[in-house]
Amino acid sequence: MNWELITAVFFYSIIGILIYINRAKFEIIHKIFIVHKTQKGLGLMKKLSKYTSLWKVFSTLAIPTAVFCALWVGQQLWYNVLGIIAGTSGAGVYPVIPGVHIPGSPIFIPFWHGVIAIGVLAVVHEFAHGIVASMEGLKLKATGFGFLAFLPLAFVEMDEDQLKEAPRLSRLRIAASGAFANICMWILFSLLLGFVFGPFLNSAVVNAGVNLTEVNPGFAADIAGLPSGSTLYDIDGVPINTVQD
Repeated sequence: MNWELITAVFFYSIIGILIYINRAKFEIIHKIFIVHKTQKGLGLMKKLSKYTSLWKVFSTLAIPTAVFCALWVGQQLWYNVLGIIAGTSGAGVYPVIPGVHIPGSPIFIPFWHGVIAIGVLAVVHEFAHGIVASMEGLKLKATGFGFLAFLPLAFVEMDEDQLKEAPRLSRLRIAASGAFANICMWILFSLLLGFVFGPFLNSAVVNAGVNLTEVNPGFAADIAGLPSGSTLYDIDGVPINTVQD
């Protein structure tokens, strides 16, 4: 039984029912965005934006970081295109849909893990935009949440006229702050997982094994007759808890 699919259908069914019941509070934008606007969170953004020195440093550092990341991603995509043309590599970019295994993609994200992660990333991302925009003197009109097709999203709406008239540096700070906030959150969680929670969890878990989410034809697991979803607890009598083991 595919519990990922069942939970996804259940989740979106509940969301669909709630949206229908409260349809007067939602609006459809460009036929694919379903959004609900609110004033919640604006007060907190304005309070946090009072730490002007902190956010100026943060948003200024965000600009070169965003440029570097954009150039790096562009370079990787270009190399991948050349590899596909030359026949030396396959597709390097795959859509990531929580709970859905994309054929050929090495990445699979469980449904609830993906939905929660996207929700947290979206909130942090938009809060950073809102805080920096408020710090730059722009009026925040609304926050909100919604769905892009079936993916959850969050947003902060600011005065577009003020944004257009703002100095270029201010606009760059606002634009780059969201992605930079996500990068900072990734670094923070990686450090916490590696140095705080990781050692604790490793000591608490005894021979948890390694789950084979997918078995590729022709590889060792397939030759050994192991089906997808199997859990390996030891190899030749040696316990394993991680892929590295």
